[in-house]
Amino acid sequence: MTNESATTAAADLCKECGLCCNGALFDRVFLQQDDHPKALAALGLRIKKKSFFTQPCAALCGTRCAIYADRPERCRLFECRTFRDVAAGTLSPVAALGQIEEAKRQIAMVEVLLDSLGADNRRKPIAQRCATVFEEDPVPGSDARRTELAAAMETLQDFLSTHFRLT
Repeated sequence: MTNESATTAAADLCKECGLCCNGALFDRVFLQQDDHPKALAALGLRIKKKSFFTQPCAALCGTRCAIYADRPERCRLFECRTFRDVAAGTLSPVAALGQIEEAKRQIAMVEVLLDSLGADNRRKPIAQRCATVFEEDPVPGSDARRTELAAAMETLQDFLSTHFRLT
Protein backbone atom coordinates (compact mmCIF):
# COMPACT_ATOMS: atom_id res chain seq x y z
CA MET A 1 0.00 0.00 0.00
CA THR A 2 1.43 3.40 -0.98
CA ASN A 3 1.53 6.29 1.48
CA GLU A 4 -1.25 8.03 -0.44
CA SER A 5 -3.50 4.98 -0.47
CA ALA A 6 -2.77 4.33 3.23
CA THR A 7 -3.77 7.91 4.09
CA THR A 8 -6.93 7.56 2.00
CA ALA A 9 -7.76 4.27 3.75
CA ALA A 10 -7.27 5.95 7.13
CA ALA A 11 -9.52 8.87 6.15
CA ASP A 12 -12.19 6.43 4.96
CA LEU A 13 -12.13 4.75 8.37
CA CYS A 14 -12.98 8.07 10.02
CA LYS A 15 -16.30 8.00 8.20
CA GLU A 16 -17.09 4.69 9.90
CA CYS A 17 -15.87 5.66 13.35
CA GLY A 18 -16.89 8.92 15.05
CA LEU A 19 -15.26 7.99 18.38
CA CYS A 20 -13.47 11.35 18.54
CA CYS A 21 -16.84 13.12 18.42
CA ASN A 22 -19.26 10.84 20.31
CA GLY A 23 -18.06 11.54 23.86
CA ALA A 24 -16.11 8.31 24.28
CA LEU A 25 -12.58 9.70 23.74
CA PHE A 26 -13.07 13.27 24.93
CA ASP A 27 -15.50 15.24 27.05
CA ARG A 28 -14.79 18.65 25.47
CA VAL A 29 -12.95 20.30 22.59
CA PHE A 30 -11.18 23.59 23.17
CA LEU A 31 -11.39 26.20 20.43
CA GLN A 32 -8.21 27.52 18.87
CA GLN A 33 -7.23 31.10 18.08
CA ASP A 34 -8.54 30.98 14.49
CA ASP A 35 -11.90 29.46 15.47
CA HIS A 36 -14.91 31.78 15.55
CA PRO A 37 -17.24 30.89 18.43
CA LYS A 38 -20.26 32.75 17.03
CA ALA A 39 -19.90 31.16 13.60
CA LEU A 40 -19.54 27.69 15.14
CA ALA A 41 -22.56 28.30 17.37
CA ALA A 42 -24.53 29.33 14.29
CA LEU A 43 -23.63 25.93 12.82
CA GLY A 44 -25.14 24.20 15.85
CA LEU A 45 -22.22 23.69 18.23
CA ARG A 46 -23.00 24.46 21.87
CA ILE A 47 -20.07 26.77 22.65
CA LYS A 48 -19.35 27.25 26.36
CA LYS A 49 -17.58 30.35 27.70
CA LYS A 50 -16.56 31.18 24.12
CA SER A 51 -13.73 28.66 24.49
CA PHE A 52 -14.96 25.06 24.12
CA PHE A 53 -17.81 22.77 23.22
CA THR A 54 -18.79 19.56 24.91
CA GLN A 55 -18.96 16.07 23.55
CA PRO A 56 -20.85 14.29 22.17
CA CYS A 57 -20.61 16.88 19.44
CA ALA A 58 -23.90 18.41 18.33
CA ALA A 59 -22.67 18.20 14.72
CA LEU A 60 -22.19 14.42 14.83
CA CYS A 61 -24.72 12.63 12.64
CA GLY A 62 -24.20 8.91 13.04
CA THR A 63 -20.45 8.66 12.50
CA ARG A 64 -20.03 11.76 10.33
CA CYS A 65 -19.60 15.47 10.93
CA ALA A 66 -22.48 17.59 9.65
CA ILE A 67 -20.22 20.67 9.53
CA TYR A 68 -17.10 18.92 8.20
CA ALA A 69 -16.04 21.74 5.85
CA ASP A 70 -16.43 24.31 8.64
CA ARG A 71 -15.32 22.23 11.65
CA PRO A 72 -13.08 23.76 14.34
CA GLU A 73 -9.31 23.69 13.92
CA ARG A 74 -8.74 21.15 16.70
CA CYS A 75 -11.09 18.78 14.83
CA ARG A 76 -9.24 19.39 11.57
CA LEU A 77 -5.90 18.54 13.13
CA PHE A 78 -6.84 15.56 15.29
CA GLU A 79 -5.72 12.11 14.20
CA CYS A 80 -6.26 9.21 16.56
CA ARG A 81 -3.69 6.46 17.01
CA THR A 82 -5.63 4.09 14.75
CA PHE A 83 -5.73 6.68 11.96
CA ARG A 84 -2.00 7.30 12.28
CA ASP A 85 -1.18 3.60 12.30
CA VAL A 86 -3.22 2.96 9.14
CA ALA A 87 -1.78 6.06 7.43
CA ALA A 88 1.73 4.87 8.34
CA GLY A 89 1.00 1.41 6.97
CA THR A 90 1.62 -0.32 10.31
CA LEU A 91 -2.03 -1.35 10.74
CA SER A 92 -4.26 -2.73 8.04
CA PRO A 93 -7.61 -1.05 7.37
CA VAL A 94 -9.33 -4.37 8.16
CA ALA A 95 -7.61 -4.57 11.57
CA ALA A 96 -8.43 -0.92 12.23
CA LEU A 97 -12.09 -1.51 11.40
CA GLY A 98 -11.99 -4.39 13.89
CA GLN A 99 -10.67 -2.03 16.57
CA ILE A 100 -13.42 0.48 15.80
CA GLU A 101 -16.09 -2.22 15.99
CA GLU A 102 -14.68 -3.53 19.28
CA ALA A 103 -14.68 -0.02 20.76
CA LYS A 104 -18.29 0.46 19.66
CA ARG A 105 -19.23 -2.92 21.16
CA GLN A 106 -17.67 -1.94 24.48
CA ILE A 107 -19.33 1.49 24.40
CA ALA A 108 -22.72 -0.14 23.75
CA MET A 109 -22.19 -2.42 26.75
CA VAL A 110 -21.35 0.57 28.98
CA GLU A 111 -24.36 2.46 27.59
CA VAL A 112 -26.72 -0.40 28.52
CA LEU A 113 -25.36 -0.41 32.07
CA LEU A 114 -25.57 3.39 32.35
CA ASP A 115 -29.16 3.33 31.10
CA SER A 116 -30.08 0.63 33.63
CA LEU A 117 -28.66 2.84 36.39
CA GLY A 118 -30.59 5.92 35.26
CA ALA A 119 -27.67 7.73 33.62
CA ASP A 120 -29.38 7.85 30.25
CA ASN A 121 -28.61 11.42 29.12
CA ARG A 122 -26.79 10.71 25.86
CA ARG A 123 -25.90 14.41 25.48
CA LYS A 124 -23.23 13.95 28.15
CA PRO A 125 -19.86 12.22 27.68
CA ILE A 126 -19.81 8.59 28.73
CA ALA A 127 -17.13 9.13 31.42
CA GLN A 128 -19.13 11.97 32.96
CA ARG A 129 -22.26 9.84 33.06
CA CYS A 130 -20.28 7.04 34.68
CA ALA A 131 -18.78 9.39 37.27
CA THR A 132 -22.26 10.65 38.13
CA VAL A 133 -23.42 7.11 38.85
CA PHE A 134 -20.58 6.59 41.32
CA GLU A 135 -21.03 9.98 42.98
CA GLU A 136 -24.67 9.28 43.79
CA ASP A 137 -25.88 7.03 46.58
CA PRO A 138 -26.53 3.59 45.15
CA VAL A 139 -30.09 2.59 44.45
CA PRO A 140 -30.95 -0.54 46.45
CA GLY A 141 -30.18 -3.62 44.40
CA SER A 142 -27.82 -1.81 42.00
CA ASP A 143 -24.52 -2.98 43.49
CA ALA A 144 -23.93 -5.74 40.93
CA ARG A 145 -24.65 -3.39 37.99
CA ARG A 146 -22.41 -0.70 39.46
CA THR A 147 -19.60 -3.23 39.83
CA GLU A 148 -20.19 -4.42 36.27
CA LEU A 149 -20.20 -0.80 35.05
CA ALA A 150 -16.89 -0.06 36.81
CA ALA A 151 -15.27 -3.08 35.18
CA ALA A 152 -16.75 -2.35 31.73
CA MET A 153 -15.70 1.30 31.92
CA GLU A 154 -12.16 0.37 32.95
CA THR A 155 -11.93 -2.11 30.06
CA LEU A 156 -13.26 0.52 27.64
CA GLN A 157 -10.88 3.24 28.83
CA ASP A 158 -7.92 0.86 28.57
CA PHE A 159 -8.95 -0.12 25.04
CA LEU A 160 -9.42 3.50 23.95
CA SER A 161 -6.05 4.47 25.45
CA THR A 162 -4.32 1.59 23.72
CA HIS A 163 -5.86 1.99 20.26
CA PHE A 164 -7.19 5.55 19.86
CA ARG A 165 -5.75 8.08 22.30
CA LEU A 166 -2.35 9.60 21.68
CA THR A 167 0.15 9.63 24.52
